Amino acid sequence: MSSSPSTESPRLVLYHQTIHHNGKFVSIKPLTQTGVTHVYIAAIHLNDPPENITLNDHHPDDPRYEELWQEVEYVQGIEKPITVMGMLGGAAKGSYEKLERNFEPYYAVLSTLIRKRSLQGLDLDVEEPTKLSTIQKLITRLKADFGSTFIITLAPVMPALLPRSPRLTSLTYRLLHPELPASESSIVRALCQARFLKSHKHLSGFNHFELEASDAGKLVEWYNVQFYCGWGDASNTRFYEALVTAGWNPRKLVLGVVTNPGNGAGHVELEKLQDVVKTLATKYGNQFGGVMGWEYFNAVREKDASRAESMQRPIELPWMWAFDLAHVMGKLDVTNYEEAEREAYTQGLPSRAGSSTPNPTSQSHPHPPDPAPASTNATIQAQNPFAQLIASLPSPPPPPPQEQQPRPPQTPQNEASTQQLVDMGAERAEAIAALEAMEGNVDAAAALLFGD
Repeated sequence: MSSSPSTESPRLVLYHQTIHHNGKFVSIKPLTQTGVTHVYIAAIHLNDPPENITLNDHHPDDPRYEELWQEVEYVQGIEKPITVMGMLGGAAKGSYEKLERNFEPYYAVLSTLIRKRSLQGLDLDVEEPTKLSTIQKLITRLKADFGSTFIITLAPVMPALLPRSPRLTSLTYRLLHPELPASESSIVRALCQARFLKSHKHLSGFNHFELEASDAGKLVEWYNVQFYCGWGDASNTRFYEALVTAGWNPRKLVLGVVTNPGNGAGHVELEKLQDVVKTLATKYGNQFGGVMGWEYFNAVREKDASRAESMQRPIELPWMWAFDLAHVMGKLDVTNYEEAEREAYTQGLPSRAGSSTPNPTSQSHPHPPDPAPASTNATIQAQNPFAQLIASLPSPPPPPPQEQQPRPPQTPQNEASTQQLVDMGAERAEAIAALEAMEGNVDAAAALLFGD
């Protein structure tokens, strides 16, 4: 029987999609020594016909996965258990479209898999345009069927949690902090509605502010935010803090990174990542959401890579990447780091050897392609299309935040629209805010300001 799933923060999450590598089974048992809190088994795909559900390229009951499911049961049942969840979707599109088109038969096979394999939660990695109502329905149904302890997370790219314009930041902050005193400004009260405050453009299509403000959003435990592949930058704290500025509770923000340069652009070397994580953990304490790594099988510490090069043979110790992060996050109950590190090495090595399989599972990376070419972290920072947006945001405000006055628009067309609303009787700041919320539509902004 599996243990109760953990939701405490900070969390240390690893995705596990490459279940076989170079003909060998990749064991998750070594992770029991590392402070990892959650492992996501990836990626589950819904196909036609519905009973053709797959884990990567094969049915979850395929014999190649027998050892995986045995280890899932093992890590869930030990004294300090790991919570094991599934991941639905990813770069291979179609799962959410099928749920949108004909929910019940596809949900039925998904729920059967969850029950059969005692998965303790589900990560919704939505990388195809999807209606918000479909996601809300799936979240609500999962909670109803599997209970309050069943964990639901999402894996958006970082811009999905930013407002479409930095001038709307004070409004999104208020939207996500309903406990704040009501604003004295009637226009702020009118605009502080999720339907007016749209997410920045991203992969999923739906408005994450609207999701979070809804009843279904309250059932989402956290977001595994992708800060890589050109969608963000985890080499410093600025991008993470920009989301806090926009109103997101840091407890619901898990810093998503790639664990190896081969897994996607934007890899941050472990020593630098440790500094970033330590800074965030110090600043937010147990309100820091944690760290997510894509993915487990080839997670690399630079010192292990250098040692492997000098020895002219590979050193595959992916669990040690998690061990070092857990150390700076305070998730290891150790008094002597070097001794604990040696124990993690030796405990992990026998389990890591694994068994061979004649036909290893082929894998497809479930996270997004780079929106722009990038080869180094410095290049990514320079070319990142969201860097200017992040730079324009203020520092995270201490609640309650001060009302921010939008800056004047720069184009003559926007200036004319603003003046038109001012001539109708609006205050200039109100006119600018209304135009931002209604994406420049003067008639819609006027209706918002003055009624239909």
